[in-house]
Amino acid sequence: MWLFVVLGSMLCWSCGDADPAPTAPQAMSLMRLAGSNQYGLAGEALAESLAVAVTDAAGRAVPGQRIDFEIVQGVGSLGTESAFSNAEGRASTQMTLGSDADGTVRVTATLFGTGDFVEFTATVVDPAHRPTASARADPAVIEPGAQVLLHGGDSHDPGGGSMVFRWRELSGNPYPVSFPANDAEAAFAVYVTLPKVGQYRFTLVVTNERGLRSRPDTVVVRARHAFTDMILVEGGSLPGLTVSSFYMAKYEVTWGTWQSVRRFAAGSGYDLDGIGRGCSEDHPVYHVNWYDAVKWCNALSEKEGRSPVYMVAGRIYRTGEHDDVTVNGQADGYRLPTEAEWEFASRGGIYSRDYRYSGSDILDEVAWYVNNSMGAECGILEGRGPWPVGLKMPNELGLYDMSGNVWEWCFDASNSVRRMLRGGGWFDHAEFCRVASRGSSAPGGRFSYSGFRLAANAGP
Repeated sequence: MWLFVVLGSMLCWSCGDADPAPTAPQAMSLMRLAGSNQYGLAGEALAESLAVAVTDAAGRAVPGQRIDFEIVQGVGSLGTESAFSNAEGRASTQMTLGSDADGTVRVTATLFGTGDFVEFTATVVDPAHRPTASARADPAVIEPGAQVLLHGGDSHDPGGGSMVFRWRELSGNPYPVSFPANDAEAAFAVYVTLPKVGQYRFTLVVTNERGLRSRPDTVVVRARHAFTDMILVEGGSLPGLTVSSFYMAKYEVTWGTWQSVRRFAAGSGYDLDGIGRGCSEDHPVYHVNWYDAVKWCNALSEKEGRSPVYMVAGRIYRTGEHDDVTVNGQADGYRLPTEAEWEFASRGGIYSRDYRYSGSDILDEVAWYVNNSMGAECGILEGRGPWPVGLKMPNELGLYDMSGNVWEWCFDASNSVRRMLRGGGWFDHAEFCRVASRGSSAPGGRFSYSGFRLAANAGP
């Protein structure tokens, strides 16, 4: 049978250059501040600290006085621990009950050098009497600035008595939440506003009428913006293709969006500074390689409070050129489409009309390619170049520029050293813009004709 004491307050005046002599123990007394008649479970700390105050005859705090806490169970002493009163005259300790403890535990706090003492008692109770906290959040994902309902109604007290509910926010988010008055202490259900994008962790502890506290139960809530300019591609099958539902961006990633996320990435540990080119804000970004695109997807996910998809050695992929990138299939962040997803979406998904190009059999209606890309704003080659996204007709799903403009990186590898590119580009002939056309490149290649498009899982 064991019992330990952790000191809660130590000597505060000892931080100076020299230790002043303690006040002589004359006409001093102890006052019990907290801890009387506590309950506790074997092997765990009591619900509250045991606190005493040392005062002189005039009621003034006396610092630097030694307090001896003797721990007793039955008729046997389990040892003595000492603490010193702080500048406010207070000393405190936290008792932890030994795993074999039962019955009543008593602590005597004695003011050293005097006969003055106070006693604390604690009853060791059966763990089966401990209440159980059950925390829920509805919804678990909300828009920043919206309210979430934290609910503890499934919490349980074995004795059937009333309980006090204590909610706390644990995420360390730089934008802490504010609980309505009293609700964080007393209500089994409370509405809380999540002010900014981020992940918030809330813990619930319930205390029953006997003073026993539950173990904390934690619930996670995400505040994030809904996908914008993303199309839900319903899963299904086409000849040679079967995919589950997923989201695909309406447009290729633009130069303006690339730069916005790149600025965030620069302060978040990513090595994307100076990477990428573009003609103007609404043109597709180009001169990004596969590694750049994958890391940028992670940066956008973090910027929006989503869980990043791509990992290297179990960590978020932010730097370097790694070919051993793994996918977190449960993540809600942004990613590159797989090649199967890209082709399924390019063909129009379950609404496919079996066009040769994405959205039409007439390439000029849906694509910028070698025959019509002259006069581009940035005229990269022979006056040709990429054009602003979304100017041509969309395909059956509402996706733009799936044929032409810039080639789009997919996640898949074509072999051990190359990654897939699809869709054709502004300097390509018609045959390369077919929905069936495939290309590939070394993942480190940056070209004036390659960019990418975002995808995301369709889960919650």
